[in-house]
Amino acid sequence: MRIFYNKSADAFVRRLVPGIAVLALAAWGIASGGAVLEDIPELTTTAEAADVAAEAGASSDGFTDGEYADGTYTGTAAGFGGDITVSVTIADGKITAIEIVSAAGETPSYLSRAKTIIDAMLEAQSPNVDVVSGATFSSNGIINAVKNALIKASGGTVNETTGSTGLGSASAGGSGTTSSDSFTDAAAYADGTYTGSAQGFGGTISVSVKISGGKIAAISIVSASGETASYLAKAKAVINKVIAAQSPNVDVVSGATYSSNGILNAVKKALSKAAAAVSGNQTTEDDDTDDTTPSNAKPDRTYTDGTYTGTGDGYGGDVTVKVTILDAKISAIDVISAEDETPSFFARARTLIATILNKQTTKGVDIVSGATYSSNGILDAVNEALDKAAGTYVEPTPEPDPEPTPTPEPSENTTIEELTYTGTALCEADEYEDFDNYNMTVKFTVTQTTTVETDESGNTTTTVERKLTGVEVTDPTQENAGNNWTYIKKAVNGTSKITGVAAQAIAKQSFDGIDAISGATCSSNAIVKAASQCDLNLGTTTK
Repeated sequence: MRIFYNKSADAFVRRLVPGIAVLALAAWGIASGGAVLEDIPELTTTAEAADVAAEAGASSDGFTDGEYADGTYTGTAAGFGGDITVSVTIADGKITAIEIVSAAGETPSYLSRAKTIIDAMLEAQSPNVDVVSGATFSSNGIINAVKNALIKASGGTVNETTGSTGLGSASAGGSGTTSSDSFTDAAAYADGTYTGSAQGFGGTISVSVKISGGKIAAISIVSASGETASYLAKAKAVINKVIAAQSPNVDVVSGATYSSNGILNAVKKALSKAAAAVSGNQTTEDDDTDDTTPSNAKPDRTYTDGTYTGTGDGYGGDVTVKVTILDAKISAIDVISAEDETPSFFARARTLIATILNKQTTKGVDIVSGATYSSNGILDAVNEALDKAAGTYVEPTPEPDPEPTPTPEPSENTTIEELTYTGTALCEADEYEDFDNYNMTVKFTVTQTTTVETDESGNTTTTVERKLTGVEVTDPTQENAGNNWTYIKKAVNGTSKITGVAAQAIAKQSFDGIDAISGATCSSNAIVKAASQCDLNLGTTTK
């Protein structure tokens, strides 16, 4: 939804919003005694200022619509992974077509989502449209490339800089920034080797800092398993900067902001130990856990002290948390399990925990852009735990299991066979186009029981009962499905709170009226389509 309508004022105000938001957030954190800004890296550095503005619906520059000459024009701008080039066709002074010419550096799924912005621009006859949530950088790349093409169409000239680095590049506002955690250089450090840990992009980054002669002599990465190798390699450049400056208060690496911040904040924690050791006041606490100190805010409900667990439906399955209530306040929130979540996205989503601790409520806590499912999983899990702490939790009533049909004991009159059928259907992306369409092959297992009875007159009656007993996706395999396997598994098996397609169909003995699994709708629909291709003949027939 657009907020600003005057074009010049629109552009001016949008440029102010990110800076104001960061300053306001910092002031709030100081006043409330809340978590350090490191806990919410998306809002801690000016490197992300363009992204914050874009999330509010603005691209990274001001643009005034004009009159365009007929023809076809190209434009180039920085996306997430590099340059995006578009072709814009003008006919009768109108924008009639926009095509992506090249975008080799973009992640295909995010680029597919970002492409939906083209229809919005054609409808508005303007590139001044909202970015696509969850594909901010790619959206901005397309928008700014179209703007550059339209400037040419209106008779202007554009100084397009190609070969940009994309995320965090100068065109995206990513230069000259320092890490997210304030740090005052100590007068002296005690000799020795110290470790520190902090949040990077995809998880915890741990470093080892060697102090010799009171100086920073060496810094090494101990672990950073959740980081993307290429970004981590780029981010490591801050190590030489820290050693040269004898201080961690140096600029982050453009294009590797999160990993840079992780390294710098980890170094700061190690140096804090080295400084404390001068007075013999050593500590081994890294303070990189989720249970940050809560603020002085009052909970909106009355809680009973204790520890409570809750489970929510995340991206790939269950997210389980433990909430500790102390002195009737939310004291700590720990993630117990989230094994099916993507580490990088879940690390981003769990920054919600610091916000919940500071607000002492989940109300008004926004999900993290780009990590929607994981964010909702955390929020739902915390809400369940808090309901238990408040005494308002109602155990959901499970749907009763269907009455099992007794299977006759095998006899000379009864034959039991296990039959398998396979169906293949196209798994089609929805309007978000998060993945490329692919064929899904599903194996259905049917148990057939044939009973032949003969009456006193010698007449025979044959009864055939066919029951669905299994549903399994056989292609793509887990090894070949990539990110799609998360959705496939969720569609087939469901979660602890959502019944999967397999269990629904076995209970119904039919694929009619099957509920698609939230978060795995496309995979659910593909399974049902594959079943429709098989002649399962479920039920009982007598002849």
